[in-house]
Amino acid sequence: MPAQDVTVKYEEKLIVSDQVTEKLPEDTDTGVKLSGIKFEKNKLMLHKNGEATVTAYCGNKKASCKVTVVCYTSTISLINSDHEDVSDGKMEMKSGEQAFIKVSFDPYDSTDSRNVKWKSDNKKVSVKNGIITAKETSESVTAKITATVKATDPVSGKLADLSRTVTVNVKPLEVPKASAADKSHTLKLKKAVKMIAAEGSDTTELAISLTAKGKTDIVNVRILSVESSNNDVVSVNKLSSVTTDKNKGIATATLSAKTAGTAYILVKSTAGDGSVEIYSAARLLLPLRHQR
Repeated sequence: MPAQDVTVKYEEKLIVSDQVTEKLPEDTDTGVKLSGIKFEKNKLMLHKNGEATVTAYCGNKKASCKVTVVCYTSTISLINSDHEDVSDGKMEMKSGEQAFIKVSFDPYDSTDSRNVKWKSDNKKVSVKNGIITAKETSESVTAKITATVKATDPVSGKLADLSRTVTVNVKPLEVPKASAADKSHTLKLKKAVKMIAAEGSDTTELAISLTAKGKTDIVNVRILSVESSNNDVVSVNKLSSVTTDKNKGIATATLSAKTAGTAYILVKSTAGDGSVEIYSAARLLLPLRHQR
């Protein structure tokens, strides 16, 4: 009998499974002996995540199609440490501070690469892995921070850049100065102290050195106060009494880190009747401790 095209009418069964539990039609059910069956395509790609194999059976023949499901990134957003969307918006920082932003992908389960390229258009504000560092400056600074990822175009299937930008405004920290000069004594602090703002709070002791000059007796030199320029960043919990030795005195202030940022510790001291105050300040840079 010569070969011919035959249309077989029966209920088709598409099975996405590792095992077939139903009884499949035999050649005798159709009255035609099949040489084979096939799909129009043996691979498919859709826009959802995952993989599956679709198998069609007819008689004692079967054909399979591997379906690869992908999900392309349609847009990205920039999220700050307070979980706020700052895409194409603004962030306010102070000189010496650090801040953290991360890239959020939409859809969240897209299959495109998560590699992010960070860029700043101002050398005074650097960015690395989402950590923005505002360098110390005596003037206001503005920088644009840009995050760029590679995303697949759903039409062409080619990779293209997808970017979002946030504008960072940096303000300098102003350190109070002495109200008047005083030659009776000197006051010195450790120039910079690094603390970590983590779960709970990091504490450290700041050494305060006093030196009496001329005919001034060190026992007459007193610390009036120790204050933080930003209690949300670091607070002063305790001040020890001054321990004297000849013309020198030492005291310690206990500091507690609250959150990432920069603060100045201002110490006021006096000698004699307290009519003249000497000011001294220490910069406290608190490196960022963030959660991704």
